[in-house]
Amino acid sequence: MTNFLKDKILIYFGLAFLPFYFLIAWVFNCIDHSLDLLTHIQRTVWFYWPATGALLAIYIIYFALHSNFFRIKDSHRTLKIVVIFSFIFVAIMFFAVPAPQEDFYHYFFEDVVLAKYHLNPFIITPNDLPAEPLSQLSFWQDLPTQHGPFRFFLTAPIAFLSHNSIVLGIFWYKILFSLFFFASGFLIYRILTILKAADRLFALTLFLWNPLIIYETLVGGGTDILMVFWLLLGIYFLAQNKFNSAIVSLTLSVLIKYVTVIFIPFFIAFIFFNQPNWWKKIIVLAGNIFLISATTVLLFWPFWDGWQVFTGISQVAGEFHINSFPAILSFPFFVTGLPVDLITIKYIFEFLFAVVYLILFFLFLKSPKTDLKNLIYYSSIALLSFLFLAKFWFYSKYLIWLLPLLLLNNRRLYPLAILLTGLIIFSPLKDLGVLFVFSLVPAILVFVFDKYLIKKHQLI
Repeated sequence: MTNFLKDKILIYFGLAFLPFYFLIAWVFNCIDHSLDLLTHIQRTVWFYWPATGALLAIYIIYFALHSNFFRIKDSHRTLKIVVIFSFIFVAIMFFAVPAPQEDFYHYFFEDVVLAKYHLNPFIITPNDLPAEPLSQLSFWQDLPTQHGPFRFFLTAPIAFLSHNSIVLGIFWYKILFSLFFFASGFLIYRILTILKAADRLFALTLFLWNPLIIYETLVGGGTDILMVFWLLLGIYFLAQNKFNSAIVSLTLSVLIKYVTVIFIPFFIAFIFFNQPNWWKKIIVLAGNIFLISATTVLLFWPFWDGWQVFTGISQVAGEFHINSFPAILSFPFFVTGLPVDLITIKYIFEFLFAVVYLILFFLFLKSPKTDLKNLIYYSSIALLSFLFLAKFWFYSKYLIWLLPLLLLNNRRLYPLAILLTGLIIFSPLKDLGVLFVFSLVPAILVFVFDKYLIKKHQLI
């Protein structure tokens, strides 16, 4: 009877999410997707505020779930409940049509450039194909792809399967993103099982029920989950001592979105110090460098047209906006009109990130280097530092990079994952950048209260 009641609590939480996910899907599908009629007022009144309210409600329920998980038993029955409800959440958001100018349509356009027009997406921009309908739906009209080449091996086939239908293409993409989402959850569960983590079901639930990850994967773009999957697969291979597979998986992750290059030194150092002698260490180090180089060259080869293939990533890297974490410091100057050199702020924080990164890597080298938990911890903090110090154009979907890693760590970092998930209420407000500051308030309150509950129930 006791186990049933504990399962019942989890079921109640799952049911509580449903009406708000339905509301989000309904709001998205009520938007007039004609760009001529999609005025700023319409987007604000009929999209931003209802969606934001629903997302805020989902976040509060998610926080309550986290704070009460100590009452839920880790069992096979509970695992099935978690997976079933996650499938329901994804199924609801599956039918939420992304609004025009979401990043999703730019990714779709890039795949169509390759599959339909047989052109190089690293060179072609929406402005170059004005007659293509996806050009009109895309944002960043002068931007070629800013992602790595491996993404096209995963997503470009969808452009063939869509048969020139945008609606059919949306569904195919969502199927692909959903598969990688659940596969990532499986890897998190398997990694924590290998690490003999007592709270593996807790971490899995916080991932599969995380509203930010579900929302951004099924509506905001989806390619981030592709990158995360290959990163998690690399960590899984490390846990299995399959070092060559681990380094190839990480390289594939980097060649989807370049940000996971941050992890390469940690992976190489971990593999290096797991070798029995110096001769083996040198051979393995050379082998790692060869695998990274060969995989990169092989995947870039079909697209290579000189250094201009990096135009997209260099253009995005040069963007700077007050919705980024370091630029928040410039916000008072922006409002008051006082002079401030944003480029100087950018360089200062890039330097600070480099210093912090080197310190973290040094601390990792001082720790027991063959302990996978140390690699996960220090590389997670390195990525967190990048987001706060060196990411100068911030979208909440970037937290998909970090949250799975936080959940692979000790439960002490779970409240941080909850705090960052609070940024989900910023997702539909990204065009109203200054409101980002106010979106932090409920998340900070939740973080403080969460720490109190953990201390009270001695959960650590």
